[in-house]
Amino acid sequence: NDGPGTAWNDAHARTAWLSFLERELCDVILDTQSNADTAPIELWAGFVTDSDTILSFNYDTLVERSLEKLKKKWNHGTAESEENGSTVCKLHGSIDWIVAHREENFSKFDLIFDKQNENRGKENTGFIEDDYRLWRCHDSGQLGRWIRGRHLQMVPPSAVPRWVGIAGLGAYKPLHHFPGLGRVWVRGMQALNRADQAIIIGFSMSDFDAMAQLHFADVAKERITKGNPLPVTIIDPFLDETAKNRFLRVFRTVEFITERHEEIEWSKV
Repeated sequence: NDGPGTAWNDAHARTAWLSFLERELCDVILDTQSNADTAPIELWAGFVTDSDTILSFNYDTLVERSLEKLKKKWNHGTAESEENGSTVCKLHGSIDWIVAHREENFSKFDLIFDKQNENRGKENTGFIEDDYRLWRCHDSGQLGRWIRGRHLQMVPPSAVPRWVGIAGLGAYKPLHHFPGLGRVWVRGMQALNRADQAIIIGFSMSDFDAMAQLHFADVAKERITKGNPLPVTIIDPFLDETAKNRFLRVFRTVEFITERHEEIEWSKV
């Protein structure tokens, strides 16, 4: 552990830089999505029904905003029972999520996950889902104030600071830091298990998503074993052969459409 050139110190330096970049990432996403043209997403969202499930690794809220603009109901799949509308599973978290100690209450935010535990005492257990709850900003105005002022917010000395519900940068995503995210992954994989079709847009199945590859491959293998393979359509004009092979290795039954998603006629997909 001694000296600036050791692997231990190098790892801590990288972790520190990633944390700085992650803080800046929140501001970048907020600014970018505020000025984004959502027309192409709204075109797709017009064909989304209540029986559809959207799996997203993005931190932005463009999908949710587009569904709301079209007055369509949606949910994050964090409730114990089925909810109304399309389920939007944010598998790596979302910029408008807030993780906070359960002693804190936000009257103006939406509580989207609170683990019920009758045996829980007043002392912290050391487990995220027992000690924390997951909240969501109700609208874009709240989100802007939350992100801009997050470093100024005061928390009780006895409580752990609240944080933005995104899984950060790099290959390692600390998904266990987010209460309710396990339920989101389960809902997402259940949806793939019963889906008639999966359409993938803007996801390259990179090595940074090894966990997703494993879960997707498990679902695909189970469906093939049952004689009901999952038809997968990839919409991406920029995929190279290496990326195509990754999709084929995971899903087996894959069709590639080399068009931009903005040009797709969704009624025919």
